[in-house]
Amino acid sequence: MTTLEIKHRVLSTVDSMQIQLPIYWSHGKHAKSYCVMTSAFTAIDIRVGSVYLQIDSTQYDDAEDATYSLERSMMDETFERVEEAVFMHHFSIATRQLYDLANPKTK
Repeated sequence: MTTLEIKHRVLSTVDSMQIQLPIYWSHGKHAKSYCVMTSAFTAIDIRVGSVYLQIDSTQYDDAEDATYSLERSMMDETFERVEEAVFMHHFSIATRQLYDLANPKTK
């Protein structure tokens, strides 16, 4: 008979920190995401893959919902804070690519 030992894990808060909004970050292994959480609790996520481009925005009702979303993102092992200029560079490229897709004659 084979026996497996299963460990029950409990998540607990070990530390907290204050974060000033806006905060910019990136994450992702196969497709890189560049994100911002604004002071109005709006998250903008730009996902760039080899064959796709996606821009999502989410408006959170309050600081609690925005905090929960940001905490989940920070748990990603590939989470990395980036400068505003890095996010704005990728935002600019993404919006240009979307414009070119919608208006192929202007290329």
